[in-house]
Amino acid sequence: MTNFNFNNGKYSISNDYTQFNDLDKEKESDNEPDLKLETNDNPTLNPRPQLIPRPEYNPEPHINSTTIIAPNSEINNTNHYNYVNNINSNRLRDRISIFVDGNNMFYAQQKNGWFFDPRKVIDYFSEESGFMLINAFWYTGLKDSQDQRGFRDALISLGYTVRTKILKEYYDDSSGRFSQKANLDIEIVVDMFNTVDQYDRVVLFSGDGDFERAIELLRSKNTHITVVSTEGMIARELRNATDRYLDLNEIRPCIEKRDF
Repeated sequence: MTNFNFNNGKYSISNDYTQFNDLDKEKESDNEPDLKLETNDNPTLNPRPQLIPRPEYNPEPHINSTTIIAPNSEINNTNHYNYVNNINSNRLRDRISIFVDGNNMFYAQQKNGWFFDPRKVIDYFSEESGFMLINAFWYTGLKDSQDQRGFRDALISLGYTVRTKILKEYYDDSSGRFSQKANLDIEIVVDMFNTVDQYDRVVLFSGDGDFERAIELLRSKNTHITVVSTEGMIARELRNATDRYLDLNEIRPCIEKRDF
């Protein structure tokens, strides 16, 4: 049962979640960790890694054939440079889209021993980093249509587009065990390319090497790719294909979910 509390401007959502089997059982998540939205009263504990700027969005002042110069004015006229500086001070920000492979990230967070707050993820990669958030997608497998209902509603209220798929049961001949899995890689790639004209940067929360080719194609379209995962959970192929790999533990002070 999910509880919604509104206390002094703090919106919290609590849910009960079952434990996952070990990774070697390859069982996908039936549930997600608690989500708690909180005000940002505490300062950042450690310096936040800086994302790489796109040079094409930081042009140097220059004069070209379309520049209008008033009659009898000099090229270094004070008014002209004030005009150019005003344009530069209001230059376009990079547009960013976030894609979170929820099941893959659950294992990564479980390995690290802490969980991130989806609201803080949006804040960190948009307002705090100076980028314009265009889309945020969250993908997860479900035991049934009502599974994780409260958690999904909370994600939607934060602005995420939530994609789901019912878990399927598979028999592993080598281990002699049944496992449940919902692979949403196709859904993630389809959303990436359906919205490719809307963003300049992608932040992909996943360590799955199956995304290698999709990432290479996006980079060929001059899209900057950041992959977020953790050591031991990031495929070599994916790490090699991306513009930048960011370990969850590097940004833990900025995105960690806290219980107070």
